[in-house]
Amino acid sequence: MPFLCLTALALIFDIPLVGRLTGAELLTLACLPYCLWRLPRVRLSPPEVQFFVMLALWMGGAVVSDLYRGTPTDDVMRGWSKIAFVGINFLFMATVVGKDFRRATAFLFCLYLASVIRLAAGISDENGGLGADVFGTSWKFGYGQFWTICCLLMSAGLLTSPFTRLFGMGLPAVAALVNLLLNARNLFGISAVAATATMMTAGRKRGLSRTAIGVIAATFLVLGPSLVAVYGYAAEAGYLGDQAREKYELQNSGELGLLLGGRQESLASTQAIMDSPVLGHGSWARDISYVLLLKARLEMAGVEIQGDLLSSDLIPSHSHLFGAWVESGVCGALFWLWALWITLRGLYAALRTPTPLTGFIVFIGASLAWDIFFSPFGLERRIVTPASLYLMMIAIWWRPGAPAARLTAPAVPARPW
Repeated sequence: MPFLCLTALALIFDIPLVGRLTGAELLTLACLPYCLWRLPRVRLSPPEVQFFVMLALWMGGAVVSDLYRGTPTDDVMRGWSKIAFVGINFLFMATVVGKDFRRATAFLFCLYLASVIRLAAGISDENGGLGADVFGTSWKFGYGQFWTICCLLMSAGLLTSPFTRLFGMGLPAVAALVNLLLNARNLFGISAVAATATMMTAGRKRGLSRTAIGVIAATFLVLGPSLVAVYGYAAEAGYLGDQAREKYELQNSGELGLLLGGRQESLASTQAIMDSPVLGHGSWARDISYVLLLKARLEMAGVEIQGDLLSSDLIPSHSHLFGAWVESGVCGALFWLWALWITLRGLYAALRTPTPLTGFIVFIGASLAWDIFFSPFGLERRIVTPASLYLMMIAIWWRPGAPAARLTAPAVPARPW
C-alpha cells in the first residue's frame, strides 16, 4: 500500500521526455518488467482481457493512420507513447493493485490528491495557472473533484453505523450543493447523481432491482432538461453570483446553446471525423483548415470567441472519444465506446450490489463517462482514466470490500444486460 500511494503521489511531478512524462508513469514504467513477469500468474477478468485487445486495436489504428498521413516523427512518438502508457499504467493496476478494492480506492484517492497539489503549486499549466483561485474557475479543474471524493469517502465511513447513517446520507448532498454554489455545473450534476445513489442504497442489504434502476435512469433523462432550464434561470437572474451569470450568458450566446457553447471544439472535430471516418488524421493531428472552420462557424453562430484560436494548428477536439477518432480513426473511437460500455456496466453493478462505497463508485463512473464525451485526454488522464476504468471492472466482477483472497467469483452476473 505505501508503494501504491507513493506511485500515485508521484503524479505531482513531470519531466520533458517524449513530450511529458509524470513521475507516476516513470514508476509504472520501472515496474514494467515485474508486471510482465507477474502477468501469467494473475487471473485476468474478461473486461481486463478485452482492455488489452481494444488497446491493441487503438494502437493499430494510430499506426496505420500515421503511416498513411506521413505524420512527423516527433508527433508519432508522442501519439504512440500516449497509447502505450495507457496500457502500461493499466497493467500496473492489474498486477500490482490487484483485485483489492481498498487498494484501488486508495490509489485513486492519491491520484486526485496529487492532481490538486499540481494545481495548487502551479506545476502544470494545463489549466491556465488557476491554482491560486481556489473557489473560482479552478474549482472544477481539481479542487471540487477532490472535495467531493473526500465527502463521499467520509460518507462511506458514516454509513457503516446506524447512529451516523443519516449524516452519511446527507454529506454527498452537501458536496453537490457546494459545487453548484461555486458554479461547477457538470461537477454538480455528477455529484448529485452520486448523492442520489448514496441515499437510495444506504443501509440496504439487497441491491436495487433492474426495474428501479431503469426508472431512476429514465427520471434523470426526463428531469435533465428541466434542471438545465432551472439553472439557466437562476444563473441569468444572478442568484448564483455575477461569475455564474457572465459565464452562462457567454456560453449561451448565439445559436449553439449551453452544452455546445461550452464544448465549441466539437464543431471542428465532428467535421474532421466526417471527412475521414475510418482512417485518422494522425497523432497530434494538425490541420489549420479545421481551426479556421471552427472560427468561421462560431462567427456564423454569433458566439463571442475567447482567446486566439489561430495560436495552434492542432485539430480542436475536447473529448476522449472525438480526440482518439480524429487522430487514430474508427479504431480509436471503438476503444472509448467500449470503455463507456464497461463504465455503464460498472455503474449498474454498483447499484445492484450496494455497499457504503456505492456513492464513490458512481461518482468515479459518472465522471469517467463525462470525460469520455466532454474532456480532453491530457497528461494526468493517462493514468487517472485507466485507474477509474479499472475500478469499474472491479465493481462489475467482484464485491467491493471482500477479502482479496476470496475474489474469485463475480458478485453480479457477468453479463447483467
